Amino acid sequence: MGIFAKYLKIFLNPEGRYRLWVFLIAIVICVGMSIASRYNQKRAWDKAPEFFYVHGTPMMTTLDAFLYLRYAKESREERYVAGSIDRLRNYPGGMGREKLPFVSYLVSWLSRYFDWNLYLAGNYMVIFAGSIFIIPLMLYFHRLGLPAAGILGAIAGSFSLIYLIRTSIGRVDTDCLNLLFPFLASYFILLSTRDKSPINAILFGALSGLSMYMFIVWYEHPQFAYLYGVIFAVYLVSGGASLTATAAALVFYTIFAFPTYALPLLSKLSAKLCSRVFSPDEIKAMAFYVSSLYIPEIFSAMFAALEHAMISSGLSGLLKGLRDDRRVFAFSLVLTLSLSLMWFTRFQVAQSSSLLFVVVFLFLFATPGQASILDISLRILVLCIILAVIKIKIPAIADLSIKYYDLKLYPVLLEKFAILMQYWNDEVMVFYGIFLKAGLKVKNEVYVQITELQRTPASTILSYVFERPGITAFGLGAFGLLLVTHFRKMLPLFPLFALGILSLAGSNRLVIYMAPFVGVGYGYVVHQLVSVLSERFKISERFKALERFGAEGFVMELATYVITAVCAVVLMQWQTAFSYIPKPSVDAAIFSSLEDIKKEIPRGSAIFTWWDLGYAIEDVTGAATILDGGLQQKIETVYVAHSFVNPSQRLLYNTVVFATGGLDQKVIMSRAAEEKILDTVREKEIYLLFTRDMIPKFQSMYSVSGLTSGRNLNVSDVVMTPLECQGAVNDVFSCGDNRIDVKNGLINDSTSIIKTVLIEKGKVKKEVGYFRPGNVAGGFYLLLFFDNNQIINIFLLNEPAFNSNLAQMFLLGNYNADLFERVYSNSLVTTLYRVKDSKQVNVNK
Repeated sequence: MGIFAKYLKIFLNPEGRYRLWVFLIAIVICVGMSIASRYNQKRAWDKAPEFFYVHGTPMMTTLDAFLYLRYAKESREERYVAGSIDRLRNYPGGMGREKLPFVSYLVSWLSRYFDWNLYLAGNYMVIFAGSIFIIPLMLYFHRLGLPAAGILGAIAGSFSLIYLIRTSIGRVDTDCLNLLFPFLASYFILLSTRDKSPINAILFGALSGLSMYMFIVWYEHPQFAYLYGVIFAVYLVSGGASLTATAAALVFYTIFAFPTYALPLLSKLSAKLCSRVFSPDEIKAMAFYVSSLYIPEIFSAMFAALEHAMISSGLSGLLKGLRDDRRVFAFSLVLTLSLSLMWFTRFQVAQSSSLLFVVVFLFLFATPGQASILDISLRILVLCIILAVIKIKIPAIADLSIKYYDLKLYPVLLEKFAILMQYWNDEVMVFYGIFLKAGLKVKNEVYVQITELQRTPASTILSYVFERPGITAFGLGAFGLLLVTHFRKMLPLFPLFALGILSLAGSNRLVIYMAPFVGVGYGYVVHQLVSVLSERFKISERFKALERFGAEGFVMELATYVITAVCAVVLMQWQTAFSYIPKPSVDAAIFSSLEDIKKEIPRGSAIFTWWDLGYAIEDVTGAATILDGGLQQKIETVYVAHSFVNPSQRLLYNTVVFATGGLDQKVIMSRAAEEKILDTVREKEIYLLFTRDMIPKFQSMYSVSGLTSGRNLNVSDVVMTPLECQGAVNDVFSCGDNRIDVKNGLINDSTSIIKTVLIEKGKVKKEVGYFRPGNVAGGFYLLLFFDNNQIINIFLLNEPAFNSNLAQMFLLGNYNADLFERVYSNSLVTTLYRVKDSKQVNVNK
């Protein structure tokens, strides 16, 4: 118990006079409020199930969630195999699978407690996972004697608008733990210089590295770990650690952060050191070399088992994996007995170049299958003993080990180089195909549609933390003061703070890293305020008689927590998004339609549509897609956009053929592609899908489409806008600031309406044209959608939008029956067409 208390004190003991049990209660309260906020979102959804649930399945609030959920389903059914081809993505070629994302494994594992409902399990995962970053954040500032900073940092971080959006229910994504691991690593770095002991630096360096390793497994971005390694080294040196202790701690940090790469390199360096330090015929050379192979392999086995546990079999799998690895224990036994035998017989290892080729051949090339380092080192050791018994000298072990590692590392380096070149080639092809070959300066609106990549004004960025940008700016400035006055203590947090500051350049997704520091700034102000009040009212003198009972410390502590609580309530109630209720990324009506479509299409079908719903289509319908949320940068995106905004349905048909591998890029860019059928669909089951979420994205598609047509286009040239209107009075609709006169065909008595189209249940029932003296050009089209003689929707379109394939085939239901067959229609929600194959298409039409 004494040892446990000692180490608990190392982790939790603050520098100031703040009782641990009080602060632990504060942590529980803050985490509880964060969880309650997200659970309140679920309760709000439960009150309106028709909008947020389909057959008991909750909707998702991010499109990426559908990919993780599909992988979770495949993992649960043991169909996910790393290295195999995912046939639902990047049709028709498919896409290679990497190792199972940890978020998918976690959802799959949790689903057993929610009647195997992956969607529901994902929601509860986010509710809890999005809140636990508070624990290391608050412990960090409690350690520094600034509990107010930790509490208000947790409030600002957890309830900022952007963090609540990115960790709300339905957001089954990596964001929910993207603050936990960095704050945990920062906390361990802070503890690494608690005293001058090298063991302390090594211990917390390893824990910090392990936190980064978990972060890499979770988020798959190792750049964080590189920066944290630099910060760790700087923090140790600035704290007075020796270069030797710093190097040792950094080695352990690297081993635990990058075990896959660090351990083989460490073994090779050990072998080189062996050849430099020891004489080749010393027993120490043998022992040092074998240890350099054996110890890193044990670490490798542990990390492999840990990663396997995280993505396949849970914590029990880790213990079972180590227990069942008989090679580890067999080798450990042989190593111990062999070294003991050599020690007692005073065995000498001498050089002999004559056997070098034989040993390398036997143990590197003649080994059946792919031998592990354990197998090879064990056999080398056994061979050494046999040769020693029969009095035959063998080559220097250190030289042999270097040869082995050279052979082992070259393929790894070549593989990484090949991946890099493939990435480079892909990027060059995209750049060449979109920007150079088109020869235009049109902005690629594909990326503008990705919310997290949008450039946002700094004032708006600040409002994502607290509602008023000025209040956010003040907290950020206060943290800047804390950073300047306590620079070294803030150094472990620098990577997160720097990343958060980058959000001011316009990337709203990085605000989640800035938000906690705004609250920390306010906590620092509270700390300074309490100190000033203590000095002003001479608290130490007033309570001097009770000093031995800790009264002074109690009053200071009470004042700190009271003022902090008041600030937290004020900020949380009026400035944060505590009551935020998210909306689904795919609304319930579209999701329900996708379930219906699954019943209409045969297995093995492919769907041609805009990229946004790609992951959802793959997950819900089981059909393949050409584009999805991870492939929107493909050159096909440009042509898909062009086919939807173009008035030619022949071009749309030809684009389907092109996207499925049937036409050359130059051919689809030609004018002939709009005028005649250039080829026919070879596969029978290809479908064309329109969904209502494509309507607000029409302008973006139109801008992208300009790249293929060779025209400089202005996004304002197109209008496809739904209107919010009141009931008509004398055939005049009041739509916000606009008055639409259907009888006379005028908007605000000045802008002309070309035609009014009445549509009911996906079919045009009536068209009303307007005579204009002098044949005035321009104007708009008005679409009125009826259901049971009631107007349910009104759309305003200009001529390019009205003539587009999206408007004609989806809004108006007009399609070329020679090319397409309508198989499903849910008016103004989804419409599905089957693309006819070669036997059904008249190429001459």
